[in-house]
Amino acid sequence: MIKGIFYSLLASVLFNCIYYMSVLMNPISTQALIGYRMIFAMPFVIAAIFLLKQQRNFKFLLLKIKLKPKILLVLLATSLIVSFQMWLYLWAPSNGAALKVSIGYLIMPIVMVLFGRIFFKEHLSKTKLASIFFAAIGVFSTAVISGGISWESAVVFCLYPVYFTIRKYYNLANFSSFVIEIIFMFLFSFYFALTADMDYVMSQNPNIYYLLILLGAISGIALIAQILSSTLVPINVLGLLTYFEPIMMLFVSFAIGERLEKSSYFLMICLAISVTLLMIDSINSIKGDKNTKTK
Repeated sequence: MIKGIFYSLLASVLFNCIYYMSVLMNPISTQALIGYRMIFAMPFVIAAIFLLKQQRNFKFLLLKIKLKPKILLVLLATSLIVSFQMWLYLWAPSNGAALKVSIGYLIMPIVMVLFGRIFFKEHLSKTKLASIFFAAIGVFSTAVISGGISWESAVVFCLYPVYFTIRKYYNLANFSSFVIEIIFMFLFSFYFALTADMDYVMSQNPNIYYLLILLGAISGIALIAQILSSTLVPINVLGLLTYFEPIMMLFVSFAIGERLEKSSYFLMICLAISVTLLMIDSINSIKGDKNTKTK
């Protein structure tokens, strides 16, 4: 399990490197950036199929799509959602919205817990209920004080739970489905990449191609590390580890010069309590599983 934890933390660190690197890519547009990211990351995604011995599962998914073609439409929809989220992830740091997106990622796990209860009747412990309560207070107070939650935050904590809910509902929460989503994104990548005036970009940023290749490599390695961790770590431990990425995103946001508005202080306090409660719940779940196994 130690290897799995290492891979999960490595993935979180690498994804945050991507978050920071997007600032170094100027003046390339975000659309072109995500296009080149997919082009250079695609070989890693294909390699992951063989590295993780997923050929059989991938063939099974293709057969499933052949028998039920509507699954392809579902995957197209989820691909569009995750594409927009990836675009926002790369756009935010260069446009003064890194903190807002980070806040969205902090709120997202709480919304996902709520979605799990609403759509799949998952059990909510008292700790999770308390977590939702504090998050709701923080979001509501910010909406009243600031006149609303930023669209950048709302897009993250609303769309990602929808994305994961759709995947779970259609039994597509697996690596093979993600590969199909990436393939859809890859098909549009060439168009996005071609929209960039690379002669102008190179005149302003001579190292752009090296940075783009590095970005693709980091994306691919992060993806493989994330998948490896999911195969080596129990789901409750993995859930606990996922909180590190949005926390790191906050530090990246501060590192690139963004500052938290005073109107968001109370929200951050509520979210800190809420996320801490979710982490405590995950730890209690891990302890409960260990006690069950030892009996």
